[in-house]
Amino acid sequence: MKLVGKMATYPDRIDIIEHSIKSIISQLDILVVCFNQFEKIPNWVNKHSNLKAIIPERDLKDTGKFIDTDIQCDYIFYLDDDIIYPENYVEHTMKEFEKIDNENVALGYHGSWYESPRLEMSLLGIKKWLGFKLKISNPMWYRNCAHFLQVWPKSNKVDQLGTGVMAIPAKSAPPFEFIDGSQKFVDVRFARWCFLNKINMLCLKHKECWLQALTDDGDNTIFSTFTAQTPPYVQKEIYSYAAKSK
Repeated sequence: MKLVGKMATYPDRIDIIEHSIKSIISQLDILVVCFNQFEKIPNWVNKHSNLKAIIPERDLKDTGKFIDTDIQCDYIFYLDDDIIYPENYVEHTMKEFEKIDNENVALGYHGSWYESPRLEMSLLGIKKWLGFKLKISNPMWYRNCAHFLQVWPKSNKVDQLGTGVMAIPAKSAPPFEFIDGSQKFVDVRFARWCFLNKINMLCLKHKECWLQALTDDGDNTIFSTFTAQTPPYVQKEIYSYAAKSK
């Protein structure tokens, strides 16, 4: 069985990415890293015989982790460049795949789901209910999250997975052509792929700080600068699968 990891990075992460890579690369057969905006591959890459480095022709941002390669494999682990992965991350995740009879599934450790509000006979209640039903309110108002840094006691089906802590059978993975154009909302585009292809998404139970973050970017994070504001074209994609996972 061949296991491949995929990660994207950019120059501002040069001081931390090697720490992330060191935590995961020995658990994989091959790790593909997309070096966005780099003029040359860092010298330390040569230390890792199973690291395949790619400088794309254009800045792919976070979609770079979905870049197409000619590498054949059985499972793909999508990874982030600012996370420390535990030494049993791949082994533990593969054991979870073995427990599941249905192979058409993606497993992860950061899950989101959207809840359709109940109709409450108040001005605010009616507004929230109509906003969701008519798909005119920001769907983030109805979003719940199981965070990868926090304890999550039970594995659950979700509407959306965080693509930095997620794995999927290679035969079910989306082609880059489908993901392309979803910079900064790649989790949403991936969730739409899963919904369209009837791929279940499970957020697996995990302990607090089993995974560790290397950054605390505050207002510079994708969530605070883009996701929370949720442009209309992203809202439209979310509504295509929101509250439909159960």
